[in-house]
Amino acid sequence: QGASFQPVLPLQFFSTLWSYELQLKRRMIVFRRNQGDKIIFSNNPEEVFAHELKKRFPESWLPVVTYAGSCDSDGENFKLFSGELFGNSQRFVFKTILSALAVDKDPEGYKKKQLDTFTNGRFKNDLNFGLIKNYRRGKICYVKYKRQNRLMIWDKIRSGNKTIVYCCFFKKDLLTVDESLTLALKMLSRHFPFIDAALVPVENSSSAYSTINLDSFGAERELSELLLQEKEGISRKELLPVGKLVKHNDSSVLRGFVAYRIPYEIWLFKPPEKEVDTSAEKFIFLFRLGFFAIWLLFFTRVLITARPLGLSISGWLSFIFIAIGILPLIVLYIAGSYHLESSAFRYEQQTLKNIIRQFEEADVSGGSILTEFRRLCRKIEDMPFWEDALTKWDLQEWKNALEKVPQLFEKSGLKLNSCYIYPPPVANIKPSYYVSSFNNEVPKREEQLAEFYFNWVMKAYYIFNPELTFGRDYEMEFFEGQEGEEILRLFMGNRADSDYFEMGDQRQFFFQNFIMKDGRLRNWYFFRADVVAPFRNYLKAKVINWNEINKNTIFGLATVNYPQAEILLPENKGNNRNFTALNKHAGNLIELSASTNSRIFRQNENTMVVVYPCRKSGNFILAGVIAFRELHERIRTQSYILALILVLLAIPVFFISRFIASYLVRPLKAVESGLTRVADQDFTSRISLKRHDELGTLADAFDKMVDGIIERHNLGRFVSAGLDNKITKEENVASNQWEKNYAAVLCLDIRSFTTLSEKYLVRDIVAMLNEHLSAMAESITRGGGLIEQFVGDSILAVFPGDNEKIAANKALSAAISMMKAHRKLIEKRKKDEKFVYRVGIGLEVGQIVSGVIQLGDKSEYVMIGTSRSRSEELEAQSKQGIASKIICSQKFKSLIDDYRFLKLENEDGWEVFLPEDQEA
Repeated sequence: QGASFQPVLPLQFFSTLWSYELQLKRRMIVFRRNQGDKIIFSNNPEEVFAHELKKRFPESWLPVVTYAGSCDSDGENFKLFSGELFGNSQRFVFKTILSALAVDKDPEGYKKKQLDTFTNGRFKNDLNFGLIKNYRRGKICYVKYKRQNRLMIWDKIRSGNKTIVYCCFFKKDLLTVDESLTLALKMLSRHFPFIDAALVPVENSSSAYSTINLDSFGAERELSELLLQEKEGISRKELLPVGKLVKHNDSSVLRGFVAYRIPYEIWLFKPPEKEVDTSAEKFIFLFRLGFFAIWLLFFTRVLITARPLGLSISGWLSFIFIAIGILPLIVLYIAGSYHLESSAFRYEQQTLKNIIRQFEEADVSGGSILTEFRRLCRKIEDMPFWEDALTKWDLQEWKNALEKVPQLFEKSGLKLNSCYIYPPPVANIKPSYYVSSFNNEVPKREEQLAEFYFNWVMKAYYIFNPELTFGRDYEMEFFEGQEGEEILRLFMGNRADSDYFEMGDQRQFFFQNFIMKDGRLRNWYFFRADVVAPFRNYLKAKVINWNEINKNTIFGLATVNYPQAEILLPENKGNNRNFTALNKHAGNLIELSASTNSRIFRQNENTMVVVYPCRKSGNFILAGVIAFRELHERIRTQSYILALILVLLAIPVFFISRFIASYLVRPLKAVESGLTRVADQDFTSRISLKRHDELGTLADAFDKMVDGIIERHNLGRFVSAGLDNKITKEENVASNQWEKNYAAVLCLDIRSFTTLSEKYLVRDIVAMLNEHLSAMAESITRGGGLIEQFVGDSILAVFPGDNEKIAANKALSAAISMMKAHRKLIEKRKKDEKFVYRVGIGLEVGQIVSGVIQLGDKSEYVMIGTSRSRSEELEAQSKQGIASKIICSQKFKSLIDDYRFLKLENEDGWEVFLPEDQEA
């Protein structure tokens, strides 16, 4: 990110964050996602809900009043929360509203009318069920509550068969403009740590506004210099043109506007490029250079001295030949490794290009859905039944014709939502227009849209055939003047074609045309379709197909409900690994892309993430998590195979080198052997080498020398010498370090473990042991103990202390904690209908000797002392315990002050009585 400064992304990011309504909504979203199960499954959800709300928001941001309650998934058994932060007035009204909001489907017409009538009676025209429902869950909106303007948000938290519904009302002005902008600056600095930002009052703004700067790397100096130049007479436009990256000193500066009603503009600063720390690379280079220099010097010494490090001539020659033969193999290995790495890099880049191309094709292909809608609408116009029906002014004829329309779209996998038919006023049709919803309902939005286009059509009727409107001109404010005439001209000129509108979080397709007969207009009609669902289905099918084809890539689809994004695929059902992986690697990038509408890439060692916001197929985001682990493992395996092949090739090189060296040295060894025999006064040996090289000449000279000696000396002087080498070894073994300390020893064992092992399945026993040992070990560690040994189902732990009393109290506290943990485990196992078991604990205190002993090549820590064996004996006596099953010695008991003890019958141990045992 720091290498290439892309100012558009941080500017877009900041523009989505400065609104405090957005900050409020983001906090509520995180609150819903992170705390859902914690609230629902708590014993007191009211208190947990209020506590988490207070923890999530600053005190000044807390809701003025909150209404919340829980119910079953079907909306039954609704219970309204009470207590801190929860409203007490109008409780019955909001219980009715929230219980209706808890169910996904809309209430039936009569029930909904009852709800609105009931709530209207309490809130007049300020608030009712229909108003809250229309705002949609999770959306921040302005409402009137008790005749005051408030911010409102309602949402649901679901887990299992439980649902919590809440409705919060906040103060209208939670933050000042300065506070909201400062908050956005802080978030900007966290997401883009390589830049700094400052908010500078716009030119000619009030002196009440001052520069806001979060200095993170020292941009304050550049900011002061730029503002000083402005004061000296250089205009800001000349100094920093808007949207243009300007160099100042060593930094880069970009200036942009926040909003037209905000008296600030944002300046982004990128610090100068830091020199890359190449110390590690230099060290590696010098290390390699030194290694090869040493190797070269050693090789040169071999060539010069012939016998380095005591090598024989045969070994020296073998080394030379092996080095000469291995060197090309090393070069081949290095070249092969670089080739494998470059192949992996090319594969990664090609995979990235393919995925981006797939995303782009899917986004562009989504536009074909609009083309198909347009084609089907024109196809309907060419059908005789449609023209026959709409040339008549008969409602029944229209209904009969419209019954055939949805089937044509369903054959292509599309769905038409509604049709509006506008007859001219002269037709005398009541009502003035006809709305046909193919969902068998006419929601309020349909009526509003039909009413909106009614005025457009009537105006067009008047222009085409004024007599059809009885000469009445339907005037509208935005049609007045030349601009209004241009808008109307475009509307009328767009007939037999389609319009594509974005309405909030929905995208609508409109097709409009009119039917004429005998040169006069008979009807004007509109087809409307919600294209969000077709886009969603198309992209879902694409993502599913990609996931089936590509096994090493997890493709995902998210929908944007500004400013948040929700992952649609893979589905979050059960333990879906694909969803977990996508959410882990790409979840935060999807949210960032939803806020900035920008493509984002991220790559680490084994994973590459691509996030692509669709621009032509609706508010959707495509994401891909590419796992290169298998590729890297394959490259690593191929590297191992390459190394193995080179090692196998090195083996014959070794033997061939040894053979050549032996062949060359064999005559020298024969000469050496002959000289040795001559020295031993044996002149009978001869060296007969039939070779025509220097070694053959040397052998002939040796034979002549021996003959000369025999001739000149009838009696020779023979000197023999022997060498007696004595080798002594002195073994220095350092003495082991032993320690003597005060410590308490705890021994815990499971009763009748052998019987349990024979009675229950192995997997159940192993699961029980894992659960048991984990809980016990946690209690020991938390109590300051050291686990000395696990022996099957037994645990032996040591609790050191400065004296016996401290050690004994630590061990007893840990033992009590272990017993409490054991009881919780037993209660849980009973609840889960699993078998239960009993345990016993033995405690003893005293001095122990500990240290490390050396056993051959192995070392082992041992603990010696009577307290260890004594604790095991006391643990065996726990079978006779009647309460805590914690048994200690008389000595241990004398060191404890706050507990009561009971002497075991026929034993010398004492059982500890816990407070709950004493109450019982």
